[in-house]
Amino acid sequence: MYAGKGKIELQAQSDGTDIIARKGVQIISTEDRIEITSPKEIILTADGSQLKINSSGIFPVTGGKLEVKAGQHLFMSGANIVVPKISLPTIKTPFSNKINYNWNINSEGKKELFIINKRIIFL
Repeated sequence: MYAGKGKIELQAQSDGTDIIARKGVQIISTEDRIEITSPKEIILTADGSQLKINSSGIFPVTGGKLEVKAGQHLFMSGANIVVPKISLPTIKTPFSNKINYNWNINSEGKKELFIINKRIIFL
């Protein structure tokens, strides 16, 4: 997907979305920040190590080394952030977006009638 102008938005309005690749997956912003938001939990997992973020806290898990590099270490009292609720738009359409087809055994061997794009087709 490419957009020469404007943004691209991907929505799964009634279920989840999976992005799967045999090789690497990158999320890159060339001029601003990247936000990952979830109302319940975010889990990052790589090769046996995991970082879990939820309302109970931030939980790093590793069988290897946990290394922190910083010029200063500040431990302050706890605070909560209010995550804005994001609602998906409701599509209002007179159509159900379903195709209902019932095969009538009694019509076996006879021509079937279909209407496609206002054209009548006999099969």
